[in-house]
Amino acid sequence: MPKRQRGDRPLPPCEENSREPYVHSDLGVYYAKLGESELAHQRAGTAVSLAPDSGEIISAAAEAHELVGEREKAVELVRRSLDLGYPIKNYQTNPEFESLLAETQF
Repeated sequence: MPKRQRGDRPLPPCEENSREPYVHSDLGVYYAKLGESELAHQRAGTAVSLAPDSGEIISAAAEAHELVGEREKAVELVRRSLDLGYPIKNYQTNPEFESLLAETQF
């Protein structure tokens, strides 16, 4: 097996055509952490379209947007997830939202 080179993007173990929203939401956060904003948007958007009433899925999309520096969209999605009953304590215990929570009233 060839040695990985810096900048090689690992391929996550999933099917590209999965209809499971959690696969896409996890990949959205995964790609955001890699700095792959376009792929993060695609996966997070697919997840939200598959489960538009899931606070958990929308929260993951918010995390992906926050990670790629899209604070306004992240705040919008946090509010949407809270409106759906997603617990604010889940945001308060996630270090990725520390700055967002410090700067935004919910």
